[in-house]
Amino acid sequence: MPDATPHASFAPPRKSRSLNPAAAKVLMLVNRKAGAGRGRAIVEQVIAALAAERLEVEVINDLAELHDATQRLLSDGALRGVVAAGGDGTIAAALNHTPLGTPLAVLPLGTENLLARYLQHLRTPKSVVDLLTRGVVVALDAARAGDRLFSIVFSAGLDAEVVRQVHEHRRGNITHLAYALPLLKSIGGYQFPKLRVTSLDDSCEEFTAEGTWAFAMNLPRYAMNLPIAPGAVGTDGLLDACVLERGTLQSGLWYLGHVLARRHHLLDHVYTARRTGFRIESADGASIPFQVDGDPGGMLPVEIHSLPERLQVIVTPEVATRLGFAAGE
Repeated sequence: MPDATPHASFAPPRKSRSLNPAAAKVLMLVNRKAGAGRGRAIVEQVIAALAAERLEVEVINDLAELHDATQRLLSDGALRGVVAAGGDGTIAAALNHTPLGTPLAVLPLGTENLLARYLQHLRTPKSVVDLLTRGVVVALDAARAGDRLFSIVFSAGLDAEVVRQVHEHRRGNITHLAYALPLLKSIGGYQFPKLRVTSLDDSCEEFTAEGTWAFAMNLPRYAMNLPIAPGAVGTDGLLDACVLERGTLQSGLWYLGHVLARRHHLLDHVYTARRTGFRIESADGASIPFQVDGDPGGMLPVEIHSLPERLQVIVTPEVATRLGFAAGE
């Protein structure tokens, strides 16, 4: 059943900030698996388009190198931005390996590209050029699961087991078809062990729920655009949790129908809450995997916490306005 905790009240309107016009260096993190074939051609086109705007692109594949180069260029005032060329896992890698204050943009080359769709970043050289020449920076919330940052979604249960299997056998770019066999195998053997979700927010009423699926959304996006937490807001400092109690294939299809109809939160065996953090653990000692932003995260237990304004992204002025940001300096 739904938890009625309201969104946090806001202070004055948030403001965007301008990119440094004197900074001409762009770092591009390229996922070796996603940035192959057609993706590689798009990366090369983007590099050429940015060079035409007198922006110098350095392609990076190593995450330790990304951290050091970003830190150095930020200190020198030379960094225009970091472009993550890949899917949601690549932008998560960039978020985890760049210092606070790094302006991030997405060249969407992955399967779902949830964050890119939310920010209206397109798979074209013109889109990337527009972002790095006329874009502004807005500060959105991120979140932490254990020692890993994520920007969109945490989940535990069957879908996380599918994600684990897909990545375990990954040989190249992941497509929707790559999920079909692991999904069928998981459905046949998954036991739907019980998990427990407990709020860590002392300022609100305690929340505890048990179920077989758990989601915590920072943004209102999930695979195939499923509206699991359509009210999630990336600027409120809170995570939207959704716990599904029943654990069978039939109940999973039942939940899916209600999610698509945006009525799942009305079911007595669906529990929702909006808090700054949660602890998710096995309720019966079973091993339960979790995933963050489409990548395997490990096994429960884990604590997750909202990190206000940790994700600094480059967007067009129009998208900044849509997200509720006033024009800054």
